[in-house]
Amino acid sequence: MRERLGEEMTTRLARTLERAAEARAQHADRVLDVQFRELVRDKLGTVRRIHEHFGYEHDDRTEERMRAWLEQHPHHAGHRYELEQFGLSKEILE
Repeated sequence: MRERLGEEMTTRLARTLERAAEARAQHADRVLDVQFRELVRDKLGTVRRIHEHFGYEHDDRTEERMRAWLEQHPHHAGHRYELEQFGLSKEILE
């Protein structure tokens, strides 16, 4: 079951990345890359950067509301998965 999931998700992710690359080529001004690690490490700073990039308002009230939301929804360490659990390897993905 996990092996099938690994294969299906790998195929789906490859298609998604291809479509994203096409969209980026057509609309580069409407794309901003955000690393997940960056978002986890500096949530407020990352969202502030997103707002600035796209010209969204980001004032003190926005910042206060974000801080309140984060306090009410703390992030806990996530799951850790290994490729082998899903019948995958680094070589297969490359």
